[in-house]
Amino acid sequence: MDEHQFKALENRFQLKPTLEPSQMKLSTLQSKLTVKGEFKATIRNKTCGTIARFVVVTGHIDSPLLIDKKTLIKLAMLQFREDGSFAEKNDLGIPNAIPEIKTVKGKNNPNPNIKEITSRYKQVFTGIRQIRDVKNNKDFYTKFTMKPNAVPAAQKPRSVAYYLQKPLKSWLDQCIKEDIFEDVPEGEPVTWCSPLVVQPKPRYSNTEKEQLEPHMIRASVDLRVPNQFMERHRITQGTTVEDFIYKFHDCTIFSKLDMRQAYY
Repeated sequence: MDEHQFKALENRFQLKPTLEPSQMKLSTLQSKLTVKGEFKATIRNKTCGTIARFVVVTGHIDSPLLIDKKTLIKLAMLQFREDGSFAEKNDLGIPNAIPEIKTVKGKNNPNPNIKEITSRYKQVFTGIRQIRDVKNNKDFYTKFTMKPNAVPAAQKPRSVAYYLQKPLKSWLDQCIKEDIFEDVPEGEPVTWCSPLVVQPKPRYSNTEKEQLEPHMIRASVDLRVPNQFMERHRITQGTTVEDFIYKFHDCTIFSKLDMRQAYY
């Protein structure tokens, strides 16, 4: 903090902080900062507290108070838990800042019917499926058109780490089996080749390399070169919930015709 912020802090509390000599050296990208002194104080948030050292610089800086990484870790402000809390409370936190939430036995799930619905329609929530025209019993196909002057480009493949090659091979075989990709027949030339980028998914970044499985990696293709030769197709934005709410906000009777008009 700067000396003006320090003076404002002095005027705010009855227990005045005392500046002590400091050996800290600070500087920006363009100039050095003159350190006036330092003091220690307890810094708190709603759950935790810790004793931190504050360095006061001479003059005025156009910046709020800066907190270093170690202090943020001690305050548990860089760690998020599954339940949304920062960390466990300690004795330096602000007392009675967060009311205790009492849970009723058997009522932890806000909607117990979700598990029943996902179990009943398990085929919808598991695996990879294709969009089908149920009425005509046909598959949906889309066509991509390339410019007439498109020239096939075979780019140099990027190297894949050795520990990712085995899960990548299993993942490719699985995608071919599930009809996501098509295997190029042996002896048929491959005209378009784009580099493949493979890396573990963020949630599995700490997993042992030998324990990586196909679902733990992410493989993406760099299609910037082929995209330069693609013709632009008509893109229609799907109807959102807000569109229905706007059109039916003052309606009381609905029919199939009204729903079709709102969709189109």
